[in-house]
Amino acid sequence: MPDKEAIDEGLKYVNNDACYPAIIVVGQLLTTLKSGQYDLDNTSVILPQTGGGCRATNYVAIAQKAFQDAGFPQIPVLSLSSGNKSDFSFTFALFENLIISIIYGDLLMRVLYRTRPYEKFRGAAQILFAKWSLRCRQDILDGGSRNFRRNIYGIVQDFDNLEMDERQLKPRVGIVGEILVKYHPVANNHLVAMLEDEGAEVVVPDLLDFFLYAAYDDKVCYDLLAGTLVNKLKSGLFIKAVEFYRRHLRRALEKSNRFTTPFKIEQIADLAARIVSLNACVSTIRRASDAGLNVIDTAPGYEDGYSEQIVGEAIKGARERLFVIDKIDRLAEPVAPQIDASLQRLQLDHTDAFVFHGLSSMDIYHNLTQPGGGFDQLRGCMTTGKTRLRGISSHNPDVLRAAITAGLCDIVMFPIGPFVDQRYIDDILPLVKASGVGTICFKTFGAGKLLGDTTGYNQPMQLRPRGKISSGGAEETEAVLPRLSVRECLHYTMTIDPDVALLGLSFPNEQDQAFAAACAFAPLTRVELEDIRHRALAARKDKGPCWWNPDPDA
Repeated sequence: MPDKEAIDEGLKYVNNDACYPAIIVVGQLLTTLKSGQYDLDNTSVILPQTGGGCRATNYVAIAQKAFQDAGFPQIPVLSLSSGNKSDFSFTFALFENLIISIIYGDLLMRVLYRTRPYEKFRGAAQILFAKWSLRCRQDILDGGSRNFRRNIYGIVQDFDNLEMDERQLKPRVGIVGEILVKYHPVANNHLVAMLEDEGAEVVVPDLLDFFLYAAYDDKVCYDLLAGTLVNKLKSGLFIKAVEFYRRHLRRALEKSNRFTTPFKIEQIADLAARIVSLNACVSTIRRASDAGLNVIDTAPGYEDGYSEQIVGEAIKGARERLFVIDKIDRLAEPVAPQIDASLQRLQLDHTDAFVFHGLSSMDIYHNLTQPGGGFDQLRGCMTTGKTRLRGISSHNPDVLRAAITAGLCDIVMFPIGPFVDQRYIDDILPLVKASGVGTICFKTFGAGKLLGDTTGYNQPMQLRPRGKISSGGAEETEAVLPRLSVRECLHYTMTIDPDVALLGLSFPNEQDQAFAAACAFAPLTRVELEDIRHRALAARKDKGPCWWNPDPDA
């Protein structure tokens, strides 16, 4: 419908002190009702109510008055709310259709905005968008889950294969604000189109995150304020249900060469909280450095750059004693701007090494090895003095083998520990050593799965960003399930003998256990290694996927 027509219609019937989104919503409804396309004696309108301080809570009353004044008193306005006053009941089919529809919309928005600024043939991304919008809409009408998984993978694959000018570098501009203004072109005066015309790539948060954040509020209200346990549990189930449907989107995007996966709401909440202060984190690193640790590893994606900021503060005055490794997270994007941004957060002019982070796809590896690709760009940064060494971190033995035999790495980072794919130990480690490449190995403790009763590191468990687990600084408590000791895990890795065992030591108690084990090290016999490896199978059982292995569920 014409933008001005809807806005003018809203202004006729909504008081000027109402928010702009309310004027637009009511104006669009009235324009639609006046279009002649509907039997007005058999039409109802459903509007969501947030139930909070936002005026969206009052949209139902505003719309009812507008309909009355416009001559449509017979049209009921129903409230769709998660609260007790909803006029409309949530059925499973309605819930499923709503979630799937939002996932479709979020994915289409994500891939369109990522590709359209760089398309080689103008309009190609929009054609793909129109094709998949129509197909998804029809499948929703035929039944929400119809072809859902196939459509998700099809959308990602089609936009992955869209021809783009990857040499362009455009600034990314995020759009934030009131929910309607953020997403609706009429409400934001076609802001996305304007920014793209000015040479920007637009980034807009997923709509689904709005609902997940609202649900997560119930947990925060119960934990910190006066919320009820019932609401916390109900919202927790809602979040799990949403993530169940969103799993296909995550898996499809993880396999993509050009798109990133959305954060989970728990990760976003952790980034917002940052309960452990900067000073405490800096003190922990300096404590480890004073004890003799001399390798430190960080990445832009760790706490959204906060980790780099912590490292930068912690190594002041001790830079010459530490080997600093940073990572390149966005493998499909130009390397130099990412390195510049990391160095700025680190407050350094160079690192000892930059590595491509999580390079576990052969397709992405081949893209990086093309002339002018990521490896060539990283070498250019070495030439200009921004880093001394280059390499990769990987969870794929095939990628590691290819990169090592091609002579593209000075260092490699990969898993070594009691529960890792045996190819890392039997094939990759000997190959790396024979090639004269440095080995920095992680997952000695299996991300904590080998040490505690749950998916974490000792007890009590606290979820940390990127799915990692920490003791939270608490002392060890009695375990019930099978587990290994810190000493057994560390002695296992030290016997296998990579150049560096990279351990996640976030708190003093974790440091002290590792230091004591290292001081008591004696190489294990073949029988002892086999015993620890066998018991690691039991210690890992029922503790979630081990993402560092080619088969995470093995």
